Amino acid sequence: MNFNTAKKQPPPRPPEKGSFPLDHDGECVDVARRYMECVRENRVAGLCKELSKSYITCRMDKGLMAREDLSQLGFLDRPHPLVAAEPKARREETGFVAGVGLRKPQVSPKSPVNSDQPK
Repeated sequence: MNFNTAKKQPPPRPPEKGSFPLDHDGECVDVARRYMECVRENRVAGLCKELSKSYITCRMDKGLMAREDLSQLGFLDRPHPLVAAEPKARREETGFVAGVGLRKPQVSPKSPVNSDQPK
């Protein structure tokens, strides 16, 4: 009897773009650090897309990865929608009052609820 219940793992696959050397000399560390700070502050990586783009460009310039068209890596010419959007006016500035639309008329216990129905 064979009680070996270990699942067979599929063979590992290499990365799609191939392997590339790590930045052991720290040639692009300052750009990477600024990108990580931006992500921590904004909690949205899309807002830091320009820093990400400059990091990838730095790696290509230093020979740490193969040169490739940035549009193939997801960097488009149009800005991120959250960055490009103009700030909207606050609702309070346009006359909005919180809770006004939720008020329902008070019904007193002495008044009939449905006066249309005969008793």
